[in-house]
Amino acid sequence: MGVNTWLNEQTAREAYLEVADKAVVDGGSWCTMSGFNRWGATWCGKYENLQTGYLRDELGIRGMSITDYSGG
Repeated sequence: MGVNTWLNEQTAREAYLEVADKAVVDGGSWCTMSGFNRWGATWCGKYENLQTGYLRDELGIRGMSITDYSGG
């Protein structure tokens, strides 16, 4: 289940990650929520370069990242 998005890092930064950057830096977000989409073949919630490299190391998020999964 989900959407696969095939893109390189430059496109991701210009088209998608700029919004996250503004939310964290300008808005002061502490936590994030990942969807069930995939960056290539890797689920974004498990993509280490995104979760650790970008969110933690570059943006400085020290909170948690949760999924938007809802089941019942």
